[in-house]
Amino acid sequence: MKGRVDGTDTMFFMHKSQITKDRWKDLTYGRIVCDYRENKVEKHRTRLTVGGDRINYPEDCGTATADLLTVKLLLNIMISTPNAKFMTLDIKNFYLNTPIERYEYLRLKLDQLPVDVIEQYELNCDGYMYTEVYKGMYGLPLP
Repeated sequence: MKGRVDGTDTMFFMHKSQITKDRWKDLTYGRIVCDYRENKVEKHRTRLTVGGDRINYPEDCGTATADLLTVKLLLNIMISTPNAKFMTLDIKNFYLNTPIERYEYLRLKLDQLPVDVIEQYELNCDGYMYTEVYKGMYGLPLP
């Protein structure tokens, strides 16, 4: 559709009857977050987040990190090496768009969506839209 941004295939709309009975307890909410970031190129930012507090993920969701000994060794090498250079990265978006093994389900009230989106995707399901999430999004507890 003209004027739309290309999608990332992160989630797909579905009818609520397509959600299997065993996953109804895992259905979570969507939340639209708007922000203004002065220091960014796109100053006005809007994103859909997943209500991660209602996700029932059966496996470990933690991300392994370096232990204190490893960090101390790395810093010691850096300060002991003449002309050494060091760099760090902010990887807060690391898991976004990463395929997930176990799909999650989200619902959002239709009155929070523009009418043209509701019409384009034929979203008319008891006042809510339902999606199946295939890739990492803000709020998901990912392994």
